Amino acid sequence: MTSPIRRIIIVDDHDAIRRGVRQLVETKPYYQVAGEAKDGRSALELAKQTRPDIAIIDYSVPELNGLDLSHALRRELPRIEILLYTMHDREEIVMEVLRAGVRGFVLKSDTEEHLLAALDALSIHRPYCSYRSSLKASPMSLRAASPIASGRLSSKWLRAGSTRKSRRGSTSASRRSKPIAPARCGS
Repeated sequence: MTSPIRRIIIVDDHDAIRRGVRQLVETKPYYQVAGEAKDGRSALELAKQTRPDIAIIDYSVPELNGLDLSHALRRELPRIEILLYTMHDREEIVMEVLRAGVRGFVLKSDTEEHLLAALDALSIHRPYCSYRSSLKASPMSLRAASPIASGRLSSKWLRAGSTRKSRRGSTSASRRSKPIAPARCGS
């Protein structure tokens, strides 16, 4: 039995990032890039036209930022999986996008394996979080995020990884293959 082809759109205001992500995605025969957009409004129109399975979006796109775009995509295409691929790792941003229905989060500073792992997880409707160092969310604040509260971000499937320096300067070991609890994503 073969896997179905997953259609993906890439949304980033930097042409070089879009090209690099496209090249990486196209190394896998089960992914097809349905289109690219450099701003949020174009991305929303592209998504309505192409009806992708997954949207890879940056938080800082013009005209309709990643948060607003996530809300609009979930409203227009409720079954779409959204992967935030960004340099922003502030807790407030992470919590906002989780509430907006984003189920994948990968930092641009993470390795390409995280981006592919996130796409693989989202392809089977499982969430993926590659980042650990900056999110210091309490269990209570994580439970307040609607995707988690509704059970869409179960501890069984939320992943962590990325060897990065934390704010204290210590390096966390890569734990990409070990599931962690949502309350610990970022601790």
